[in-house]
Amino acid sequence: MDKFMDTQSDSERIMILARVVKQLERKVDFILSEMNLVYDDFGDDDLFDLDDVRAALLSGNKIEAIKLYRLQTGVGLKEAKDAVDEMAKGY
Repeated sequence: MDKFMDTQSDSERIMILARVVKQLERKVDFILSEMNLVYDDFGDDDLFDLDDVRAALLSGNKIEAIKLYRLQTGVGLKEAKDAVDEMAKGY
């Protein structure tokens, strides 16, 4: 792959690497799923912009808040619901 990468422009290399990263993410997600494991990014919500989640909660749309939380954080449905439930306690 190194010789191939030497002949590519920076943008082409970035696109190739982005595809490889996506493939690895899918594989890790599959492994975690098969082993019934949950990846927790140390629970640090400050890494994510959750303003849209908060706005959905404030407008009374809990399902949308859960969807947005999942999209932002990459967690599963249960984890997102639990997190949104905790957030809702503050509103």
